[in-house]
Amino acid sequence: MNPAAKHCTLKQQKETQGTSRAPPKEATNIPRGHALLPLGFGILRRSTSCVLQSCTSRCVRRAFLCGLDALTGKDYEYRRQWVEDRILFLGEVFCIDVCAYAVMSNHQHVVLHINMAEAQSLTDLEVCERWHKLYKGTLLTQKL
Repeated sequence: MNPAAKHCTLKQQKETQGTSRAPPKEATNIPRGHALLPLGFGILRRSTSCVLQSCTSRCVRRAFLCGLDALTGKDYEYRRQWVEDRILFLGEVFCIDVCAYAVMSNHQHVVLHINMAEAQSLTDLEVCERWHKLYKGTLLTQKL
């Protein structure tokens, strides 16, 4: 388990003892103090110290993210590693801890922890360097 997620879970269990209305632990793989929302984007549990997000992204029009397309016979399995690597890379750039993820044939799920302490501790130069990992930037920012 991701250290940030473990810390968040332990802290929230102390904060919410006896007040949890989450489904039984066997029903989901989310800790008892959290309630999993259906498809889409939503906050799992809001606390003063931890925020976990559940996000889903889906392909449309019979497009395949990865796996075998039974209709055309094309195999897109090679894309799975690309998607996994990109999820983890973007987490590093944006100070987000990826607690869990699943990449399926036409959609993906991620559970994220926003690392506010790390984000607020970044200097302007570090923010610029992280931005340039994703985007070319301008002539001015390239000189930094």
